[in-house]
Amino acid sequence: MNLIIIRPATEADEPDILKLLDTYMREDYFMSTGHLHRVITGIGIDGRYREPCKTYVAIYEEQIVGFGVVTPRADTLVNLFIHPDYRQQGLGKEMIKLLQPSRIRVKRNMADGDPLVFYEKLGYYKESDVEEGHITVLENETVLQPSLFSKAKTEQKGKPENE
Repeated sequence: MNLIIIRPATEADEPDILKLLDTYMREDYFMSTGHLHRVITGIGIDGRYREPCKTYVAIYEEQIVGFGVVTPRADTLVNLFIHPDYRQQGLGKEMIKLLQPSRIRVKRNMADGDPLVFYEKLGYYKESDVEEGHITVLENETVLQPSLFSKAKTEQKGKPENE
């Protein structure tokens, strides 16, 4: 039985996360090696320590198929990416449950679709009608409760989730 495992990201995951983003997000997004290292470890390219972000990866058969990042101070989701082959299976929803952001910064001009509806289904709503370019900030006053899947941090690939 092949499982998807969701766990905190480590420094060793950096090359695979960058490869995933470079392969599927080239048109929309760029993250440098130094920036990703600071997000995961808290250590900047200047060697100074800052609080690391809450960063999780989803792994299937030793390949990273998703990752998400929540900033520590603003508690804002700034990145959530699921490999196209693993979407529509509840994985993004489970990652949101684990990350538990109070706010989400949504980039809405993505080449592969506008994620706003996905977040609204999870209970997030627009903070205001003011948008920064193609960015919308959403808030959520309720905390999503992790499912048994989240607690176990595993899910069978292809198993549909009841919504």
